[in-house]
Amino acid sequence: MNNSLERDIPGPNYIHFPNWLPLSFYEELTAETRTADGKWEELGGPNESWDLCAYNRACIHKLKADTINWNDPPSWAQPWDTNSRVYTLNADNEPDIKPKSTLDLSALGHALG
Repeated sequence: MNNSLERDIPGPNYIHFPNWLPLSFYEELTAETRTADGKWEELGGPNESWDLCAYNRACIHKLKADTINWNDPPSWAQPWDTNSRVYTLNADNEPDIKPKSTLDLSALGHALG
């Protein structure tokens, strides 16, 4: 994670963050630091953003998502505007449309081992 977060040029293992993330997300990424002896030291505050990034990196590795052919991506990785799994919320915070397909969490759990 540290190496990926330190990259400043997009490419392999670069982490792209959307511009709508709140400051609290980045504060959580820096809630701990590694000391010279390799141990983690808490600086205070929650660190869920760090944990979630680490979990996502593990899923990317396990599912080999880092090898996607972006000229012909699988349906779940299609661009936002054409992705059948992306939907918007209405004023009541409910989906305006249902995804065309559903995610089989059981199959995902099996794939992750």
